[in-house]
Amino acid sequence: PQGEVVAVGNTHRRGHGLNLTGLLVGSEGTLGIATEATLQLLLKPANTRVVMAPFAQTLQATRAVSAIIAEDIRPSALEFMDAATVRAVNDAFDVGMPTDCQALLLVEMDGGAAVMRHKLQILTQLLDDHDAVGLRVASNPEEAKALWAARKGAVAAYGRIAPAFYLHDCVIPRSRLSEAIAGIADIGRRFDVPVASVFHAGDGNLHPHIFYNPD
Repeated sequence: PQGEVVAVGNTHRRGHGLNLTGLLVGSEGTLGIATEATLQLLLKPANTRVVMAPFAQTLQATRAVSAIIAEDIRPSALEFMDAATVRAVNDAFDVGMPTDCQALLLVEMDGGAAVMRHKLQILTQLLDDHDAVGLRVASNPEEAKALWAARKGAVAAYGRIAPAFYLHDCVIPRSRLSEAIAGIADIGRRFDVPVASVFHAGDGNLHPHIFYNPD
């Protein structure tokens, strides 16, 4: 609070093992101002593959997220879309996502050819084990690009649901995703307000949107 300069990160361990870097990043500017950052540069991956995994139940999708993280196959992206979001992006972008699912995961893997095959084998088996229906691996870069365009355009597609929304941005432990999503849905039902969620499941960064009409 006095405005002193504090260094945190891999080379500046402070606070008896507390993840201060994660705390500062997750606070998104509310706990301090980043004046300098040292980053590690990585080569662009030689291969990337995108997997779309629809689920009949939300709980199956959130449990699949926990299993993917526990397996340590390190996807480069792991995104969650609920049923309302899937319907909105289908209407807006016509990407052919299944409209009868309650939740959908988009998972991107990268790496060398041999590593990629190994990761994809583990990933698809995990998703099958958690009852993904209609699992689809993008067959070419254009198909992968279309899937990501739909995900990135989800917020714009929400205009088809209501003229306005209030966005929440919160970070929770990935182990409590199922509890959080169920709680958000329950709040929507109790107050009779439409809610849709699209978020970064890989790091527990949730974005529930509450829809309303300003008039």
